[in-house]
Amino acid sequence: MADRTFSGVFPILQMPFDDAGQILYEDLRAEVEYAVRGGVHGVGIAYGSEINKLDDHERDEVLSAVVDQAEGRIKVVMNTGAPSTVQAVHYTRVAKVLGADAVMIAPPVVPGIATSLVHQHFLEIAESTDLPIFMQDMRSASLSPARSTPSTRHPLLSATPKSKRCPHRTGLPKPANLRAKAFRCSAGRTVFFL
Repeated sequence: MADRTFSGVFPILQMPFDDAGQILYEDLRAEVEYAVRGGVHGVGIAYGSEINKLDDHERDEVLSAVVDQAEGRIKVVMNTGAPSTVQAVHYTRVAKVLGADAVMIAPPVVPGIATSLVHQHFLEIAESTDLPIFMQDMRSASLSPARSTPSTRHPLLSATPKSKRCPHRTGLPKPANLRAKAFRCSAGRTVFFL
């Protein structure tokens, strides 16, 4: 059975591009190797990696290269968030096939979206995979604790006692009430994404 524990430091990889905008895969592999030698516990491929600017083929190639270079020595977390639940489920399934150890998903940034729909978005993704899911806090997202007050906070964000909340700047709780998978905060007790 795969190791599903996550602790330590997981830097977000910076995507290397040439002057023509092509990904420099050897530089990406060197970045992973540098992280391994530096003693990190895993790496993330996320918005800081400009993942949202890549086409589907490039996303797959990047994840494949990172997983290949990591060689199981560190964990690989892939951002699979998307405005559409169908697309996020697809990205999550592809990430599993390509060897990601977990996924990171931010709430969709859709103006005016009801938080109940965002909640459903995460539940459907969780039901589609057995990979651990890290909920990413984004200030611009409708479910962001940074934009809510105790009186307007969605139950997803207030379902756990304060003692179980993640000790980072926004106080995003571990949403233990989600009837399912391993959700974790992206800057919590045991994992710190840089």
